[in-house]
Amino acid sequence: MGSVQALTNEMLLAKGLPEAFLMALGIHILTETKIDWRKYIVMSIVLFFMASTLRTLPISSGINTVLSLFGVIIIFKLLYYSGLNQIIRTIIAPIIILIIISIAEMMNLLLLSMLYGFDTANTMVKTPSGWTQCLYSLPSTVFFALLLFATYWIIKVMRKRKNKDGDVGKEISE
Repeated sequence: MGSVQALTNEMLLAKGLPEAFLMALGIHILTETKIDWRKYIVMSIVLFFMASTLRTLPISSGINTVLSLFGVIIIFKLLYYSGLNQIIRTIIAPIIILIIISIAEMMNLLLLSMLYGFDTANTMVKTPSGWTQCLYSLPSTVFFALLLFATYWIIKVMRKRKNKDGDVGKEISE
């Protein structure tokens, strides 16, 4: 069994809550679902509590991640009654978001390493002080948001091009 990851109240509020809202936004972006603000807020709060609860369980990080992915899919499916196409996107979206979060975390560590050196940056990220840890992990949340908005922009450009050029693979009728 894995170790329990210590999670301070400061980290829950300063990092966990914004990331839950960003994750819900990312799901909406990747599934191209129109945001219903009540459902969006409910989904964000449920994601926040689910992630907080899973991190306190004595399970390894990999199992934690898989359970989170399943939780996101189930929550979205319960809130938005969607068709098969939407369900497939909902299955793929959390995986893409997990990759985006990993990239954002790596970019944060790279930024801190460039500024302070790798050993110091590693110590900063793992500091036991809640607010200090929040401060040093804040760039990863900003990177996460920027990557989500870049994803939104890319999808929007792709949709605009698709609408302009027509559906790919659509047969020409006489």
